[in-house]
Amino acid sequence: MKRFSLRPRRRFALRSLALASLMWLGTGIQASPGPFQPTEAEAASSGRRTAAYVYDRAGLQLRDSDAPHLDQLNYSFALIQNGEVSGSHWHSIDVFRRYVERHPHILPVLAIGGWGADGFSQAASTADGRARFVDSTLVLMERHGFLGVDIDWEYPGSSAAGIASSANDRKNFTLLLQALREGLDSLTAQDGKPRMLAVALGGDPWHIRNLDVKAIGALCDQVNLMTYDLQAEGVASHHTPLYGASESYPQSVDLAVRSYVEAGIPRSKIMIGAAFYGRSFTLKQSASQPVWSPATGTGKSLSYDRLKDVLANAQTGFDEQAKAPYATDGTTFWTYDDPVSIYHKGAYALENGEIVELMTASYSQFTTCDLDNDGRADLFVLRFDAETRRGAAELYRYRNDQMQRVPEVSLAHDAASVKRIMTGAVAYNIPAVFVTSACEEDTLETDVFIFRGGTFQNLSSLDETPQTVRNPFAYACDINSDGLVELPELVSLPAADAAAETYSLIRWYRLGLDGSREVVLRTYHRFSGGWYVEIPESWDERITISRADEVEGARGGLVFSSWNGSAPAEPIFTIYAFTGDRRMERAQQDGRFLLLEQTDAVYSASLGTANQAKNLTQDELRQMFHIIHVDWNSGET
Repeated sequence: MKRFSLRPRRRFALRSLALASLMWLGTGIQASPGPFQPTEAEAASSGRRTAAYVYDRAGLQLRDSDAPHLDQLNYSFALIQNGEVSGSHWHSIDVFRRYVERHPHILPVLAIGGWGADGFSQAASTADGRARFVDSTLVLMERHGFLGVDIDWEYPGSSAAGIASSANDRKNFTLLLQALREGLDSLTAQDGKPRMLAVALGGDPWHIRNLDVKAIGALCDQVNLMTYDLQAEGVASHHTPLYGASESYPQSVDLAVRSYVEAGIPRSKIMIGAAFYGRSFTLKQSASQPVWSPATGTGKSLSYDRLKDVLANAQTGFDEQAKAPYATDGTTFWTYDDPVSIYHKGAYALENGEIVELMTASYSQFTTCDLDNDGRADLFVLRFDAETRRGAAELYRYRNDQMQRVPEVSLAHDAASVKRIMTGAVAYNIPAVFVTSACEEDTLETDVFIFRGGTFQNLSSLDETPQTVRNPFAYACDINSDGLVELPELVSLPAADAAAETYSLIRWYRLGLDGSREVVLRTYHRFSGGWYVEIPESWDERITISRADEVEGARGGLVFSSWNGSAPAEPIFTIYAFTGDRRMERAQQDGRFLLLEQTDAVYSASLGTANQAKNLTQDELRQMFHIIHVDWNSGET
């Protein structure tokens, strides 16, 4: 069981995201000289904002469950090509656009540059170059709906990343930001929509010498400090510590914040970074205390997915001075961020150089929520013992500016492991935390925790509540976008052919406050194809699914048929996915009609001869058909 000390200022900031790196506003939002202003709600709150970088890649997936925890999303990266900012290399911009359209509270930001991205020094060196840079940036923002731009020049005055640099970069960087500020303000004057200007600056204060920091602070609405990759060379050291772990090497989040504030960046504009990746060092010799032990190189980058596998077989530790975790197997040292270190960063605030400790708790996993619905975040802590297979949840609430513990509530069942913790709401918009655990290797069960009438309770423990055990592929989610989380129940469909593959429907039900169930939607999910279709209630168990005959250019075709158990099955509709050349043409041949066009696939359908088909229009089937946007069948914690 792990332990941590919580040091928040009014609100918690921990977020569990499947994104590249996470930022927190350092000490509150204040009005900026540019047109981008916080909302009244933001100004009245603790002032914290959460933002994340998401990297463009083929097959990008963004979880809708993360959206409530995000204020801003930076799409990374646009590049400078022939002096102009371009996104011609992007694979998944449409995925990003649909995501922010579904969640309009998220500020969409265009991130330009990144490590090794060349062209900044050249573009910024002349007035014409700066004008081309700005004009192409504004065109790209308008084309894709971005309301902010983040300049990630790594780094002015330095060629460390193999890019061009100049002794004039310091002056020219300021001139480039000034031109961008004017361009963004001109867009705002036309349509009244505020535009944000941000910069990403190196977490090592060494970079300050190449920057006009006061000018940057005046021109920009937000300054993202890259407070990661701060490790030392030749020793096993932390790459993203909150505080300096050694007097001889003080590099840290704290040092970066203090240095930039002293140089002229308003504290209210600073975002600090958390690394969603790790670094590994090869130790020169085994050490019981590996931190600062001799090691080779500066640490190799390690993805978070890979890191999770590594940590399963390593000895972990936590540096209380640096507020940073680490792991070792005797020959390798790993440095990374974990929920505890990220929590400390989220709670970090400079206040006379001191942070006040409010409480200490043991935990296995935790999340933030507002279960008591008082407008302030609570802390939900889950303790789980894999040996006894028992677990319990605790709730910490602010009452009279004090952190108070609510008595624990147990999981309703024994479990082998905890798979996911998510926040949402149940009936009557009551806030809830959903804890999904693996009972055995092939089943999941969900506990639903609420705080109501002054009582912390687990709805899954009510006598009236049927068990939520189900197939391991289905996680709870807001499947119908009604603001409430639905739980899935898999129902096997009959097969017209005894030798045929077995298919299942999912009944999505809403859990009542008395433990009752109300089925709100029935779906068939085609995981491999990335789509699902709604099934009318009247069809429920009177249909069967089979593979469609092969069609040129199509993959994964399925026939949905009406079947009473004896007579031959009658097709209601067939759904196809077409890829490759001429996919649009093939999708509409032989009586098929278009359902949806994606970047790499076109989905089409044909209606059958069953009675249901006779009452089904093409438009109705289009409304029943959906792409799987939510990563609801994965996302283990």
